[in-house]
Amino acid sequence: MSKLTQIELNERLSRLRNLEILYVNQNKTIKKLREENKRLKLENQQLKEENKTLRERVAKLELIVEELQKMIFKKVKKDKPIEKDEYKDKAPTKVRTKESYRRSIPLESQVTIIENYLVEECDCGSKLINKVALERYIEDIFLPTD
Repeated sequence: MSKLTQIELNERLSRLRNLEILYVNQNKTIKKLREENKRLKLENQQLKEENKTLRERVAKLELIVEELQKMIFKKVKKDKPIEKDEYKDKAPTKVRTKESYRRSIPLESQVTIIENYLVEECDCGSKLINKVALERYIEDIFLPTD
């Protein structure tokens, strides 16, 4: 075996010191990355659980919206197409009066608030002479709760 010169020996020693420093730095970096990986896995799991609960809530809310739409808009049944001969057999439709388009006055037990609004002057500033009292009924629609 041949002997190493002092220059070669110094080069190898400096290389060894550099490798030792790199090894320590790499171990620190690996430790940091492992901790970050654990933290991210935990955060990922929490987000998956939150996502699951939010999806369940959205599904429930979609059902509620569907029920409300059915209540409000009431599905119209589609009849079979009318043939020309069927027009002749049908009875004439009844003529409706003006009152049939109005809603009935609510019972006194159903009225929650009575508000009076007095109007003494017109928007233009002149006094009103022939005033008429009108009654307006506002109906609240209560939404179903869980």
